[in-house]
Amino acid sequence: MAKRLSSSEKAERRKRRNSLLIGFILIFLMVFGTLGAFYGGGSTASADSTPGFEYENYKFDIQTDQNGNSFYITDINDVQMPFYSTPYQVKALNVSGSFWQRFYVSPNIVFTSPALPKEGTIPVYQQYLDLVASDIRGSTGKNVLRGFLQKDFFNEGSVFTCDNADNSSVVIVYKGEPDELLGAGIYESDKANCYDLIASAADLILLRDYVVYVNWGILNG
Repeated sequence: MAKRLSSSEKAERRKRRNSLLIGFILIFLMVFGTLGAFYGGGSTASADSTPGFEYENYKFDIQTDQNGNSFYITDINDVQMPFYSTPYQVKALNVSGSFWQRFYVSPNIVFTSPALPKEGTIPVYQQYLDLVASDIRGSTGKNVLRGFLQKDFFNEGSVFTCDNADNSSVVIVYKGEPDELLGAGIYESDKANCYDLIASAADLILLRDYVVYVNWGILNG
């Protein structure tokens, strides 16, 4: 039987979740505002265009949003798709070849990470993971989920580990930032269909773009 929360515990949980929501919204506005405008059919009239480049028969226009951030637009099946990284830049990620094989055939993709801290500031990577998972879901049509490695005060029912990986579900476990031994990327783990993700917050934007590039055939996985 589930433990019943006291009024003070419920209030604390609600306060914490509200602070998480505010953090997610701020990150979304700073990083994904331009992408959201495209997926939501918003206007790009405020963006400034500059000459672009070509990659494998795809023409990219370089634009700058109202915050001075550059992004790249290309036409895919008569739809303008935005990216924050070029196809050349995302190749800096080390991505296991078997990951793409599993990504193509698995209907479920799970990004999981350490549990949220009960107190203090939410790590930036947690907020980026949540938004990147959401964006990959919207651009690929796959069932992309966010989970946590441990059950805690805030994530009841959303625990995912390598034990959940199977032929229909790829689990990607966030392991931390790159170091001298491991660069940013997705690496095979000891469990089939489970992968270790090494990435900074900025690397997660590269990962988002890399996945979308491969999904649309601009890059080979």
